[in-house]
Amino acid sequence: MKIERQKLAAVVREKRESHGYTQTDLSERTGISLRSIQRIEKAEVLPRPFTIKALASVLDFSVLEIKSEDPEGKDSGSVKKVKKIIVSAVSPLIIFLLAFAFLVQSPEFPESTFEAALFWAAVVFIIGLVQWVIWVSKGQQDRI
Repeated sequence: MKIERQKLAAVVREKRESHGYTQTDLSERTGISLRSIQRIEKAEVLPRPFTIKALASVLDFSVLEIKSEDPEGKDSGSVKKVKKIIVSAVSPLIIFLLAFAFLVQSPEFPESTFEAALFWAAVVFIIGLVQWVIWVSKGQQDRI
């Protein structure tokens, strides 16, 4: 879900008028500049989360009221998941190939079975770490 400028503009204007505030009154009550209030009500800008929360507290509306379903966001969420799956499948292969290339070019390494076991354990650890980073990282959409 995302916040649309037009929806925010309409809610701010309607709530401001229903409270009987002028734009100047709202500016003084929220600490937001008059010019910013004007630009928000004209849907010229999408303010920062802090500004939206200040407006919501003074005008008595929920941030959830101004969030809208975003079919593109849902698609982009599924696209992000597909990208994660692809990267998750390809990255271990690349890491294994690089590890194998290192072993092939180095005639003295590993000198013992123990060194080989440690090397492959490190490779598996790196793959696990890469997978963890891929799947744990969050998007910036859930800020507000």
